Amino acid sequence: MIFLLTGATGARNRIWQSEYTLSGDVIQKSPRKARGHNNLGLAYESMGRTEAAIAAYSRAIALNPGYFPARNNRGLLYARLARLEQAEQEFVAVLRLKPDYALERYRTGLEPNNETDIRRISAAFAHFNLALFLRDRGKTGQAAEQYLLALRFAPDYLDAHLNLGIAYGELGLLDKAISHLARAERLDPGNAVVHHNLAYALKLGGRTVESAAHLEQAKILAR
Repeated sequence: MIFLLTGATGARNRIWQSEYTLSGDVIQKSPRKARGHNNLGLAYESMGRTEAAIAAYSRAIALNPGYFPARNNRGLLYARLARLEQAEQEFVAVLRLKPDYALERYRTGLEPNNETDIRRISAAFAHFNLALFLRDRGKTGQAAEQYLLALRFAPDYLDAHLNLGIAYGELGLLDKAISHLARAERLDPGNAVVHHNLAYALKLGGRTVESAAHLEQAKILAR
């Protein structure tokens, strides 16, 4: 049994070279449409051309300031580049433009009831996405720091507790791992991935009876 990494909130499918060509064709035919520039930005990201991607997203937003997918994509890229203030600004804009879209993706455990909550959600999501970027590059300790910062803004952020628990487990900090995974389990008791990871952490900590119970629950939920 091993820790199961969770998927990235806000992660996007990679765009292949053919789609880069297709986006270019769309822009040539409809240069005033924001969607084509947004798709070109995704293509540039997949090629590692971050500044070109930012420029494409910015062009999409200039053409249509209310086109929230481009703002969301630019925010995610800013977060991965550790440009967190800019990332937060984009997520605030998305929450204002399309709260349902944002809340489906920014699953922080908060509701945008006022300006303070909007900014807390945006800050938490920015730190969380930077953490995922660091995690994927093997920088587990730095990722843990960013998960913690996300939780300062959103204490009931399920994915942050889950990912932080996994990070602590990989760092050998089992008491902290179990604490955050148990919090994740309380937030979402029907989550098989949470139970699996909690079972593994408990097993590593010598708590075999509790581990077996959570592993069995994970199996039941996964059916």
